[in-house]
Amino acid sequence: MAWADEIEAIGHAEDEPVISREEYARFYRCNHSIQFRGEVERLQGGVRVNSLESAVDDVGPFDYAHFPICAAIAPTSPSDARHVLTDRVSWAFYTVSAIWFGMLSGVDVHAVSQAAWSELRTLMDSIPQRLTRHVPGGHFFFIGKTGASETARHVDELIREAARLEEALQLIK
Repeated sequence: MAWADEIEAIGHAEDEPVISREEYARFYRCNHSIQFRGEVERLQGGVRVNSLESAVDDVGPFDYAHFPICAAIAPTSPSDARHVLTDRVSWAFYTVSAIWFGMLSGVDVHAVSQAAWSELRTLMDSIPQRLTRHVPGGHFFFIGKTGASETARHVDELIREAARLEEALQLIK
């Protein structure tokens, strides 16, 4: 299903339009700046170039120590299978990397108690489950009254869960 079709279907399900096809085309499917998505094609000195090195420097995808705790709200429909099947572990990867290279940087894991080590392992293993929520739907699960309301509720839950996770990590260190 095309994304505009999905948005239209959400509007039909809720008996009121969410956004028209024209508004979708104008405000969502528009030309955005060349470096907006961190891709290798970019402008340097007013000239279009392909530079993986510049893209990596710009986006910092391996600078895990400076990443925040990441949470995911993912759809459930096969129409957005990539996000349905990968968001939980993809975003958890960034979080465990941020913890390892940031929050636990400088911590001698060999010096922590066996109980603290066991707690840390359990905590790290729990991250994908703790920091993921699902909302029924496809790529645009978060629009319309129902999807937006459920998404907002999950955002609140995940902010609290991320704070609890940070607190638990501080106690282990």
